[in-house]
Amino acid sequence: MRPLLNDFLFIKAVLFLNLRKQVSSLGPFLLQFIFVIGNNGVLFLVWWIFFQKFKDIRGWTLSDISILYGAVTGAYGLVIIFAGGVFHLGRMILEGELDFYITQPKGILTRALCSSPSLSGFGDLFASFIFFKMSGGVGLSHLPVLGIALLIGALVLLCSVVIVQSLAFWVRSTEVLARQFLELTVLFSVYPKTLFVGSLQILLFSVIPSGFLGYLPADLIKDFSWEKLGIGIGAVCVYGVMAFVVFHMGLRKYESGSRFGMGV
Repeated sequence: MRPLLNDFLFIKAVLFLNLRKQVSSLGPFLLQFIFVIGNNGVLFLVWWIFFQKFKDIRGWTLSDISILYGAVTGAYGLVIIFAGGVFHLGRMILEGELDFYITQPKGILTRALCSSPSLSGFGDLFASFIFFKMSGGVGLSHLPVLGIALLIGALVLLCSVVIVQSLAFWVRSTEVLARQFLELTVLFSVYPKTLFVGSLQILLFSVIPSGFLGYLPADLIKDFSWEKLGIGIGAVCVYGVMAFVVFHMGLRKYESGSRFGMGV
């Protein structure tokens, strides 16, 4: 229990200090906040224009797209706020920055992930609730399900990015790969799932976890069922175990001092 308490206190302190530092620069924060909301709005505008001319796309309406956008932006925002370090994990590995965390108590991965929180995620969260409101089918009674759905999407996204970033233990540069993986995951997650069939849909619920970032959370919000919740929790467990195993396999290589000879 004590190691868990130490990790919690560390995470709380790091998040508080970093977020407080960013809030102190109110002007840049507000600009970033507005920019993030505007960026999400521009992307959604394309769909709004499309549905002004067409009633639906393979059964999906503008309301469905609104919920889907809300699920994706909300999950992404949570990751940025609480685990922004995941987007820098590959660089930390290559530049030896994990040394700082290795000298501390256990919880290296957790501490690294929480090292770079960003207030821009609040812009995504705000945009998320705007999308939910615009859908017309999500109200206050949905808040518990919303929280669960966004958490599932955020955890799957976080774990999958950890896996890709952890390849830096063996490959010298994963920055481009990690960026492309993230972009593909988010891109596919904001399209109606009925557009993807067969092997492509399987791909989006496995290698590229767009299905667990957008489709499943959106389905949970629209039509909650214990079966869908079970699938979501199962996905979090699978991706979580994979992320833990891959990272700690690489960490053993890192601690051995062989990281300097990686990927020629």
